[in-house]
Amino acid sequence: MISVQACAQQSNFPVPEITAKYTTPDNDYLANRFASTITGPYKQDIAMVLQGPKGSGKSYASLRIAYNTARRVAEIRDGDWREWPRYFSMENVAIIDPDRASSIIAHAKPYNIYIFDDIGVGWNSRTFASKENRDKNDIFQINRVAQTIQILSMPNQFLLDKVPRMLCNYLAEMDSNSFSKGLSTMKVFRAKTVFRLDNLRINPHLVADTGEKIVKHVIVRPPKFLAEQYDKIRQETTQKIIAARAQGRDGSCGDPSSDAYEEGLSDHPGWARFHKKTKEMYRRAKQELPHYEQYRLSGMSHKEALKEARIAKTTWKHWEGEGVLEWFGVSV
Repeated sequence: MISVQACAQQSNFPVPEITAKYTTPDNDYLANRFASTITGPYKQDIAMVLQGPKGSGKSYASLRIAYNTARRVAEIRDGDWREWPRYFSMENVAIIDPDRASSIIAHAKPYNIYIFDDIGVGWNSRTFASKENRDKNDIFQINRVAQTIQILSMPNQFLLDKVPRMLCNYLAEMDSNSFSKGLSTMKVFRAKTVFRLDNLRINPHLVADTGEKIVKHVIVRPPKFLAEQYDKIRQETTQKIIAARAQGRDGSCGDPSSDAYEEGLSDHPGWARFHKKTKEMYRRAKQELPHYEQYRLSGMSHKEALKEARIAKTTWKHWEGEGVLEWFGVSV
């Protein structure tokens, strides 16, 4: 596919005109598709993982998608695009902050668009057994009837807990950008689970109603007022979290170095009574199972994933018999 800039140069079509073309939902295929889905009669929701390196434009892309989609939803439901703030505002955005993310998930409103920016920090796969993660996972699974759009951004999808990762029905990757022109492109895929192949996840390209494969999606910089609001909140939240973690006040309860408290383990009903060797077994499983899950999601078979994660078959069987796999919510 020819890049946006190259296309402009070859056709003598000024880049500003391309930019203007995508500032409204009229030519935004993704916004129209998402809005039609959540306002349709089938009570469907959208959950999209957006990944890309730091500085690739994920946050601004999320804002543009949310804004354009909110305008389209307002046109469909209210007959006037100017009603868009009913469906999206900065109140619908959680930037890094795990507490705010939990609150937003728990109080989702129908037809609203929500952004969870750098959510891997607050919904991390490395703490996938923590009570906070399990609470988010439970709400995330049952709030589908709310008919919402949830955009979860992070540098890599495997930083996110397995449950929301598996439930997301769209996967997007930042592709190229020209920040000086206010343009970027992303690849968008329709995430699907093939249950007959051990829950293998596949990500085919989006296909338009015309049957045409959508290879890349053009994203324009969000409106200035939204970008400024976002930048201010981002700066405040980042400073708050860095200061809190530097002082050991990252929101966890108890002393992480204490044997009585361990994130993701101490809330096990039998933890306090466990023998030292049993605790070591759970600690090891907590460290190694995320790697196994990552290999499985990449398309490996159970046997291949065990080998790559360096988990012996006998160890897996032992964990299974002792209820470790059940506690961590892992299965073949």
